[in-house]
Amino acid sequence: MECNDIPALAKFEEFVHQHSDSAIAMQSLDKVKEIIMSAPPPLTSFEMGTDPQQMMKLKASCEAVEKATRVIWACAAAHDEIVPAMWENVPDFESALNYFNQLSYLDLMEATKEFSLGWEKRRLMSPSQHP
Repeated sequence: MECNDIPALAKFEEFVHQHSDSAIAMQSLDKVKEIIMSAPPPLTSFEMGTDPQQMMKLKASCEAVEKATRVIWACAAAHDEIVPAMWENVPDFESALNYFNQLSYLDLMEATKEFSLGWEKRRLMSPSQHP
């Protein structure tokens, strides 16, 4: 799988390229790519059907995206890119990653449901600048 296969990962990659001077952003992108590179690309429902092997590929893709999402949120936290701010003080990347990694999937969804990633929010506010 590649970042361009998943819109949220593609938006993150775009953010990182705009902040290529940030070691945290570049390392986060490397981690995300490492996580997703071995996962199969997302399947359409037509490709998946009811084939158990295809369902296992879908499961692997979803798990990779979930792990990558935790890295992305940690990077966003360390760059003060979570809107509104989740914490009073901007956390360091490792502390944020530890926080997001300790959450179960449902707890991750609950913890982030009222927040946005700054780069996605800016993109929504100025869609004419982005195809």
